[in-house]
Amino acid sequence: MLNISVTEFESHFNQTLSRVETEKEIMITRLGEPIIRLSAVKKTLKPLQPGRVCNVVAHHQ
Repeated sequence: MLNISVTEFESHFNQTLSRVETEKEIMITRLGEPIIRLSAVKKTLKPLQPGRVCNVVAHHQ
């Protein structure tokens, strides 16, 4: 996990967000104490569109 200060986070906001996407987590610290843990949100699959064919097998009893 990468640790950065609040000052560094404020100065390099966009770069920090890009790093969050590639790192597991980034801890933001103030005076050496952790105050915020940033982590990327896992991307989800897109929902199926109506009428789209998929491989679904129905079992009837």
